[in-house]
Amino acid sequence: MSVASHPAPQTKLNSLGFAKPESETRVVVAMSGGVDSSVVAAMLAEEGYDVIGVTLQLYDHGAALAKSGACCAGIDIHDARRVAEEMGFPHLSSIMRTFLKMPLLMNLPTAIWAVQRPCPASAATNG
Repeated sequence: MSVASHPAPQTKLNSLGFAKPESETRVVVAMSGGVDSSVVAAMLAEEGYDVIGVTLQLYDHGAALAKSGACCAGIDIHDARRVAEEMGFPHLSSIMRTFLKMPLLMNLPTAIWAVQRPCPASAATNG
């Protein structure tokens, strides 16, 4: 007795590769206030995705004013917020400099290096 096989139903993927409609796909876009991130956020919003723009302030605002061309300075956050407003999606900004001074995060690069560094003993036994 033979059983006819039925092809699996084709699931339509959205442009980001998820099997659901754009309107049901939330995308959080890190927005620096520059052209690249603003264009990406705007394109995703135009495609119908549920876009949320996020900008993290990683600096001391007073010190950043003294530097020219510093990323994510006050004017950049304003630019990102303006793009989000014009495109009709929310924009969130958060001051992260205090969080980044926590001892755990200050030692994170060292911890990552320790984990990623090859172990000479295992290299010798595996070769």
